[in-house]
Amino acid sequence: SRDLDWTNLFGACCGAVPSRTGRGAMALHCDSAKGDRPLPIDPTESSHIDAIAYTSAGQITSTRREHQTALDEVLQLNVDALVDRRFDALTALQLELRRRFEDRAFPVATLEKLLVQIERPASGQLRPFCGYLAWWLRRAIRRNAAR
Repeated sequence: SRDLDWTNLFGACCGAVPSRTGRGAMALHCDSAKGDRPLPIDPTESSHIDAIAYTSAGQITSTRREHQTALDEVLQLNVDALVDRRFDALTALQLELRRRFEDRAFPVATLEKLLVQIERPASGQLRPFCGYLAWWLRRAIRRNAAR
């Protein structure tokens, strides 16, 4: 049985979101799209995770071709509805920061504190799309630290 096999649990979530238009079939992703197909991505392998990045528009990418195929075709993580939601989560975070700091650059210390809150929330409950938000925060920290 693979009930406790981590690689079988990777991508386990509700696995369905409404289509971009809100009409028609739900867009399946994660375990709902994966079914019994194996994944070449091992979340306990740092080299696999380090190969993952995002586009500013909200798509998840990998520098490894077989991983990109798994992200796109097996887990369906770049369906329009998920990309839109990922981008909306980032837009909300950026608006929150802009309200606090107006036209000034975001202080690195504030970004670092926010990164910790997103990656290790006190409640233990991760924010939706926390990986994407953390990716953007790391980039913003590097950019602002270089100024």
